[in-house]
Amino acid sequence: MFAAHRFYLGRPGTAILQILSMFVLVWLVVDLFLIPGMVRDKQEELRRSPGMYAR
Repeated sequence: MFAAHRFYLGRPGTAILQILSMFVLVWLVVDLFLIPGMVRDKQEELRRSPGMYAR
């Protein structure tokens, strides 16, 4: 998880890439659950606002 084995084996470049890719993967999973709610909130906001989106 922390890529310590890569640092220990003298490969700091790939260790940093592994750490960064883990954070990207975590955010992808988080967004998987958060984006549908954000879309619903925005749709509701557009439905309630007057203007070209009002029905």
